[in-house]
Amino acid sequence: MMDNRTNNQIVFAVFLFVPIFLAPIVGAVDRELRLSCRPQLPVFCRNIHVSCSGRTKVRTSMIEILISGEKARLVFAGAEPDIFATVWKGRDLVIRFNTSRNWMRIEPDGRFSHRIYLQKGAAMSYGMCRRKERAEHTSAP
Repeated sequence: MMDNRTNNQIVFAVFLFVPIFLAPIVGAVDRELRLSCRPQLPVFCRNIHVSCSGRTKVRTSMIEILISGEKARLVFAGAEPDIFATVWKGRDLVIRFNTSRNWMRIEPDGRFSHRIYLQKGAAMSYGMCRRKERAEHTSAP
């Protein structure tokens, strides 16, 4: 059994490590940031909180995101044209699409949720974003 001092050292170590681990995605937004986001599910779902209840026929795809300041360009695999968006920075990044109500939220560890609005209501997907060191796009959004 661990004593209270050992527990406190473990808790301190975890809190010290977490901000350092999470900083690479959210902390990099003051300069240009490039992300590659892979959805976990093949389709959008009405409710992702209960497995994937209410599966839709809308397919998910890889998303390349270029963020520069408060602007973002999203490139969906196999889709044209690029989507432009506005970025809000806080603990998470929130990306609101300029031409629709759709949005993405990217947590500091890279996990994302993506909400789209269809004629019959909203649907969501989720997955993981990773930082890209080099990108195919050369101009800022």
